[in-house]
Amino acid sequence: MFAFVPGHPKYLRTPEDDVLQIEGLPYVDIAYNEDVEYYWGPSDCKIIEPQQLEVNEARTQAMKHRRIALVKFLVDSNLIDPVEVDKMLSENVGPVVRVKGRPADSVTTLQPHIPPDLVQWVEQIRMDVRETLGFGRHQMGDLSTGRRTATETSAVQMAHEIRIDERRDMVGDALGGIVRKVNQVIFSRWDEQHITQVVGYDGAKYWVKYNKEAIAGEYNIKVDVESLNPSTKAVKKRDLIELIGALAKHPQANINYLLKQLVRQYDWIDAMAVLPEAKETANGQPMGVDQYAQQQQGLLNNPSQLGARVRQTQQNAGRRM
Repeated sequence: MFAFVPGHPKYLRTPEDDVLQIEGLPYVDIAYNEDVEYYWGPSDCKIIEPQQLEVNEARTQAMKHRRIALVKFLVDSNLIDPVEVDKMLSENVGPVVRVKGRPADSVTTLQPHIPPDLVQWVEQIRMDVRETLGFGRHQMGDLSTGRRTATETSAVQMAHEIRIDERRDMVGDALGGIVRKVNQVIFSRWDEQHITQVVGYDGAKYWVKYNKEAIAGEYNIKVDVESLNPSTKAVKKRDLIELIGALAKHPQANINYLLKQLVRQYDWIDAMAVLPEAKETANGQPMGVDQYAQQQQGLLNNPSQLGARVRQTQQNAGRRM
């Protein structure tokens, strides 16, 4: 980065590297509602602001109607004394109020009317807002009136998922872009060796040492935004259990991989702690990235050896249990 000023003999700012300029500009933008004239798209709050103002106005009018709708009395001062009026307004049970003429001619009750359209109009505006945003009663945690079957509820939920699927993809793309930028910053400043545990094709754990040069590169980032939905996680558990049952008798199927994915669906379980240690790293000596890659590629190229390693891993896991 340089800073120039006409007539100044030197730089106002010395040249320096800007780490935030790696992988494009140092920000990621999300605009759910794009604007053809402005960069900053309007938010949902801005879109539903007119409906919110109408709701406020309707609620204010209903509040004023309630205030003036209290029971009121018109009394003829010539037919009823002020003392008798106080008896009528007192908290005593069964007071006797004496009037000089007919009671109907002495006192008249006023009961102002509250327009029911005010309440109905507020509910209609709420329906318009829910239709605009794509969030119905079920998504807001409120059950709709009337009898609803599980099929109808599922159809409504499916339509809701379709409407917000585009926004989920936008969030996933933005998160992926952020991770790509952060990865580039890490690679540009990384100078130490690390050791970590990885799971091989045989379902065993390996200790592998690596540095920046061993894994540096461009990575495709995929964000599973649907995993944030609890119902989706439950569906994954069911599908994994069905898949494990279907492939359990297949001799070349890597059941340990499926078991690892199933265990990951339970946040309170450490998937790495469930799997057994590989014999290559059981003595505590980690292997290099190149050695690990060659060893795993050899297993892939030799299905019989891979099957034997998988069975050995299952036996080791059984002994640990």
